[in-house]
Amino acid sequence: MDTAYQAGAIGIQGIAGAIRHGSFSEVRELAEAARVLDLAGARTLPAGIRAALESSRSASWIKGTALECVAERWLARHGMPVGRNLSLDLVMHDGAVVRPDILATQAFEGKLLIGEVKHLDHVALRDQIRRYVGIAQANDVPLHLFVPRHTTFSAPLQELVDAGVVRRVSLRVPHP
Repeated sequence: MDTAYQAGAIGIQGIAGAIRHGSFSEVRELAEAARVLDLAGARTLPAGIRAALESSRSASWIKGTALECVAERWLARHGMPVGRNLSLDLVMHDGAVVRPDILATQAFEGKLLIGEVKHLDHVALRDQIRRYVGIAQANDVPLHLFVPRHTTFSAPLQELVDAGVVRRVSLRVPHP
């Protein structure tokens, strides 16, 4: 059963509310990937191509999850024993629903800790990160962006890092 929370009850400014879902986020994410593939017309593709698309999504998801585990260990080593956000979706004022990878009240210097893990070679300032930056700024904390050491940022995102709005956390990529 889903339970709705008011924004003030969880101590996060800049959002309209929050929804706690079950702990089956991995299943939910894979179901979402299948839905996106279906909307893109993947059902009309030959079975071999569809399988390749789905396995590519699964491999990417596995790499991302592995890096999230590395981020958890980094947080623990720095005195913030925070787990990945597997169940709390934030409802924005415009009705959009987002789920940061790392989210905990009172974890970063007694304030909100919001973080996103990106296992990419290049990260740009897109809507998802803009929303998280907005939440972080409304709570007077930086957005923690956990990325592999080799990751580059777009110029607008790098400007936010240079200004201290986004805190880059470079991680060693886990090997399978």
